[in-house]
Amino acid sequence: HKVIEHETARVKPMMELARRKLNGRRFAVFAEAPRAAGLVGTLMEVGMVPVTVGVLHFNLGGRKAVEKMVSQWFERPLPDFVQWLEDPTPAEVSALVKHEDREGRGERRERNPRDGVSFSDAQVAIGTTIERELLADAQVPWLEHGFPSEGRHYLFPAPWLGYNGTLRLLEQVMMALEQSGSGGDRR
Repeated sequence: HKVIEHETARVKPMMELARRKLNGRRFAVFAEAPRAAGLVGTLMEVGMVPVTVGVLHFNLGGRKAVEKMVSQWFERPLPDFVQWLEDPTPAEVSALVKHEDREGRGERRERNPRDGVSFSDAQVAIGTTIERELLADAQVPWLEHGFPSEGRHYLFPAPWLGYNGTLRLLEQVMMALEQSGSGGDRR
């Protein structure tokens, strides 16, 4: 119990910094159900807003499993306007960009989330190499996470679970936004 109290006190100031930087930012996630729930819940903890959730590999669950895990683990519901893909094919993932281009919505503009959101509303996306390559035309900052992750290899151990994993994820999201030039832009 003392370890949890110590770690919570240690990460609290860093979580508050992440909240100030990330609150209101929109994101997309592509992962198997447990990883998707962890990523979505963690990012929602700092005020980020999920716009697209692609649940990969049904053997670990689909949309209902993600919603249940986020509710149980993070004690919060996902917004009603989230765009869901369940065990999507490569063509369905690619269509997230192509469909929007046909409608002339390739540029980002402010919209009320209740009017409906789409992948083009994401300011950062998290997923595997496969989705990154399928969605490259969208030019959304990408954080590779999961398997396969071909463009990202570490020289040193990098946590992805627990308190330090949470801080690392938030740091990487902030860096992706900063490198894309939208670090200070909250559109």
